[in-house]
Formats: sequence, structure tokens, C-alpha cells
Amino acid sequence: MRFSFFGHTGTMHRRSFLLSACALALRSRAANLSLGTIAYLQADGLWVRSLPDGRPRKVATGAKTPRFSPSGEWIAFDGGVVRSDGAASAPMPARASVWVPRQDVLAIATNEGLSLFSPRTGWSNPVKRKGVGLPVFNGDGSEFVYSNAVRIGTGPGGEPMRNGQLSRTALGSTESQTLLSQYLVLPIPYRWTRDSRCILYWKDPDFSASVMADGLDLFRVPAAGGQAEPLGVTTLVHYDLLALSPIGNELAVTAGDLRETYENKRIAIVDLDSLALRYITGSDASAMAPAWSPDGRRIAYVQAPAPPLPADNVTAIPYMARRRIWVADVSGATPPHAITSDNRYRDEEPLWSADGTHILFCRFDTNGAGTLWIMGAGGENPVQVSGALALKNGFSGLYGYGFYGYIDWRGTFDWHSATEASYPV
Repeated sequence: MRFSFFGHTGTMHRRSFLLSACALALRSRAANLSLGTIAYLQADGLWVRSLPDGRPRKVATGAKTPRFSPSGEWIAFDGGVVRSDGAASAPMPARASVWVPRQDVLAIATNEGLSLFSPRTGWSNPVKRKGVGLPVFNGDGSEFVYSNAVRIGTGPGGEPMRNGQLSRTALGSTESQTLLSQYLVLPIPYRWTRDSRCILYWKDPDFSASVMADGLDLFRVPAAGGQAEPLGVTTLVHYDLLALSPIGNELAVTAGDLRETYENKRIAIVDLDSLALRYITGSDASAMAPAWSPDGRRIAYVQAPAPPLPADNVTAIPYMARRRIWVADVSGATPPHAITSDNRYRDEEPLWSADGTHILFCRFDTNGAGTLWIMGAGGENPVQVSGALALKNGFSGLYGYGFYGYIDWRGTFDWHSATEASYPV
């Protein structure tokens, strides 16, 4: 593999990368440290690497959106599944999918309904359930909710009349309970609360992709059925912009409507019992992508100065280039502070290691190359751990801007960690 820094690829840069990796390897061996495994997409395929100092291995070609199974033995991607050591693989329907929690069972939503694939049957002869959309599972994988649009008639102009429904069912059951049903409103499930008492969801009026792009209001509904309640906050519909606390009944969100991520975005915490809302970042900066530490005491996130208004994708570029990884004490005992400061990069997408000692994050250089890095939880010793990621189209100018400042980093990598949620493929 060859690594590029600011458009220069050569022996000196590769040697520098390897020396940094070797230094981290010595530290990790001294501490007997294991930081799990990453799977990441490069232009030539899917690569796997044990952190902090494992040897990168290519395990598949043509992969998209890798996601580890709960055991870490398998990696699903859009259109297939592969063992993490590359020793076996199988094609899958190119549809939205998600792993069942605590099981190496892949749930795929197809036009015929929900199919469950397992390595026990060689990824063939799936168990099928008709009329079920992409599931959002509770913590132990025994139950799930899903959203469907149900046609209820035809309007005066011949247009279809639809109800959006949110339903709950047990994994092995053929019966479902309808929790919500509303005309021309699609509920988009996000997560079950940690105590499994409520379902959190976005409400999409008129089934509108354009409205959804500017953010949707969050709601909760009792898992046993009952009245839905607003959480009092609007967020963009991206899984990596929200995070449930690993220890309490709280939700960290990237609060703020409109699709521009470089303005009107703040980190807030919602108490899911009282629905009290408190902000941990100010209105003078743009902050997003909160990630809880495993002990629930700190939140890592991305922050940059907000550009003066009116702003657009181009005028906001130099402000987005100043995105850094910040950490806030949830209790407020100490002020938030930046833990990265290298002006050669734009830093995004922090994730904590399962033991809370390290943070994996993404860096974007001036030539548009995005890479994975790992550092100590206080920002110590950042080390590059991947080559250039196969980011989607939509980048332009210094540091790029993605979709109104949002880059789908999680479409290019996954990290097998006990504290991570299972995002859809």
C-alpha cells in the first residue's frame, strides 16, 4: 500500500508512516494493548487491520458500507458478506441490511420483506418474513420495530393515499403490534432507549426526501404502545450525528435544522426520562457528531467556527477546514477543549475505543484524501492507520465540502468495538 500526503507519494512519506506505526507498536506491546479491528474501503477494495499495529489485509473487492457482525468474525457490505480474515465470502441481496444484536445473523430488507441470513446455513435458504421493513432491534435482539407505508386508498387526482406506520414484533413471531399510524407521515425509527421502554424516531411529513434533508423532529413512543411525545429537538437524519449514552437514559444529538452542517449546529443532551434539553456547545461555533466515552462521562465531537451569514458551501470551506476533535465533560466540571490541532488537516468522526483509552477519527487533507487515524484519548500521539478511503463523490475545493459539509465517513469504515451501535449497511 502507498500513502499520499498533500499530493506527494514516496519513500520518505511511507517511511515516516511506518516509523510512526512502529513507535505505536512498541507502546502497544509494552502495555499489552488491543484496540479491536477496523474494516475500511479503499479504491481497490475492502481492507481489514487490527489496531493499533496489525498488518493491513485486503479481504474483498467492490465492497460498500462495511459492518462487522457482533462477534467480529464476519463483515457485511452492500451486496455481500466476507469473513474478517478473508477466508470465505458469499453474495447477498444488494439491499439495506443490519446485524441482529448478539448474533451473527444478517437481516436484509428486500421487496418481499425481511430475510434473515446466517453462516450456520452457509448464507443460503434465508428465513423470510413478509411485509416487514428494515428492522431496528432492541438491545438483546429479541424484538424490533420497523416502518412501512400502507396504501389506504386513492386521492381525487389518482394519487395514492398512504399511512405511515411504526410496528413492533418479536424476532421469531409472525404477529406485529402497530405503535403508530398517521396519514402522509412516515415515522423513521432511530433506536430503542437503553431500558427498551421507548422507541425514538423521526417524523417525516408527506414522505418528503427534501424536507428530511433539512432535518426532522425527534419523537419517542412507548414500546408498549401509547401517546407519542416530541423530544423538543430537530436533527439531521444521519446515525452518526446522534448517540445514546452507554450508561444512562440520555441521548446526545447534533441539534439544529437545515442541511448545512457548517452553521446552526450544536451538541445537546436530551434526558429521555424528563425530556429536559441542555446544550454543551455554544451558538458561535458549529458542532456535530457526538460520541460518548464508555463510562458516559465525556463526549467527543467535531467543532469549527461558524462562518458569517449568509454562507454557502464555497464560502464555508475555510471554516470547515478548521474542524477539530473536541472533548466535553458531561457534568460541566471542566470546559470543553480541542484535542487535535494540526492545521494541515480537517478532523471529523470521533469514536472511542472500548476501554476509553483511545479515539479513532477521520482526517481530510488539502488534496481531498480522507484517512483514518488513532490517538490517545487526550489527543496524544496521532497515528495514521489507513490509506486513502474510498469516499463518495461530492467534494470540491480546499478540504472539500461533501453534502453541505456532511461527509458519509461511516459508509467507508467500521470498527469492531463493544461500545458501538450496529448501523445499517
